[in-house]
Amino acid sequence: MDLRTVGRRGGPRLDADGCVLRAFRDDDVGLVLAASADAAITRVTTVPPCADEYAARTWIRLQHARVVDRVGLPFAIADAVTDEPLGQIGLWFSGVGAGRARVGYWVPAANRGQGLASRALRALCPWAFEEGVERLELYVEPHNLASQRVAEGAGFRWEGLLRAWETIGAERRDMVMYSRLPSDPATPCRATPLTSSTTGPAPARGR
Repeated sequence: MDLRTVGRRGGPRLDADGCVLRAFRDDDVGLVLAASADAAITRVTTVPPCADEYAARTWIRLQHARVVDRVGLPFAIADAVTDEPLGQIGLWFSGVGAGRARVGYWVPAANRGQGLASRALRALCPWAFEEGVERLELYVEPHNLASQRVAEGAGFRWEGLLRAWETIGAERRDMVMYSRLPSDPATPCRATPLTSSTTGPAPARGR
């Protein structure tokens, strides 16, 4: 099955241990505004910094367009009871090759510390494999130990340091690469040479 056609069937709603992964809606503006005020998110994603309501709605429409254009499958991480949006996670297909998908996620500062990204990632991976993805990739800046722990907790394996891998802002930045295959166990994998620390979790490189 081509996972890129899933969005054309109305979009899945995935259980994520007290949360759900669902399509973005027009009334999710508040989440985007919160993310736009978080420099850790806007620096490595397409969320516009200091967005107003119009810019936030434009970003949400961009997520819908990405599904239609088969560029990716963005999900809002939402509370399972209230459906309040709390963060974002997505699969991206552009530029990664057949059978592969890139994972990215972010959670605004006010919602961190609840394990939202971890729960979302653990729910997304098995579903992606069931839909035909053969390799998931995840890129994190070397200093971002919190996001590295999220990846490792979902069974991703550290593959190495990619020097000057991506342009962020005005400079080339190193990235740590993780991957997970369908045959990998979902148990935590601690294989990262942790050498630095961070005061709070920042997003995995996403959209």
